[in-house]
Amino acid sequence: MKNKLTAMLFIFFVLAIFPTTVCLSATKEYIYIRENLYEDNNEYLYISSFNDDNEQTYISEVVVNNTKLPINKILDKETYHNLGVTRYSQDKKNSYYLINNSFTVVNSIPCLQEEYQLIHGNLYSDNDGKLLIRMIDSTNIDCPKYNYLSKIWYQGKDQELSKVIDVDSYQHFDHSNYSKDKNHVYYLKSTLDGGYFYILPDIDTLTFSIVKIKSNEQAYPFIYLAKDRHNLYVDDEILDYRSFNELPISAEDKNKLAIKYYSVKE
Repeated sequence: MKNKLTAMLFIFFVLAIFPTTVCLSATKEYIYIRENLYEDNNEYLYISSFNDDNEQTYISEVVVNNTKLPINKILDKETYHNLGVTRYSQDKKNSYYLINNSFTVVNSIPCLQEEYQLIHGNLYSDNDGKLLIRMIDSTNIDCPKYNYLSKIWYQGKDQELSKVIDVDSYQHFDHSNYSKDKNHVYYLKSTLDGGYFYILPDIDTLTFSIVKIKSNEQAYPFIYLAKDRHNLYVDDEILDYRSFNELPISAEDKNKLAIKYYSVKE
């Protein structure tokens, strides 16, 4: 659990290929947002990379049609995400390719082809109405592919997602591996070739949500946990009190959560 907590503090789900350190200099501080995306005190955006000496660098410009432009003018901060642990990333407007210290808008991503109809979140359907969960196969960093799951382990056997998921109430929580409908909370366990999609048992679906807590660490301004009316969660496990007590959050926030979830006062 301690290792899980450490990973959770860096990002909601850590992509190990991208570093999450803060760099301080005489004039600039880089603040972590998510994955390999940072900003400075003036809210200018940067993409983290490495130079030839394996030192972390921060890219401030993106190449668009052979022209360098400030990343702020192109990248959508709210929807930006990496495609697994590949060199590619996307936002709602563009696709990007990162290699060494070059961050470039690309017209298309090799190997990446959408095969099915998006419903919402990470939920898709085929032509026959069968439900699918979309994942990223990033075994080749230059050739990300979509993988789709059509079944889930439920009531002791593999069942079609269409027989388990309630489409109308299904929702995926942004920048996380959690989703839920009116009946269940689901978790996508990420792997290089995609992942596993399963139900988290004994969770109160009605009150399940993501909680954002201000951190005491400058490098990571916020900590993201999952919660219901009974417990706090990290990844697919309940956050135990010992790990919770190590969270770098204010005494006030810790006290409120401890009273509610652990029946103790800090």
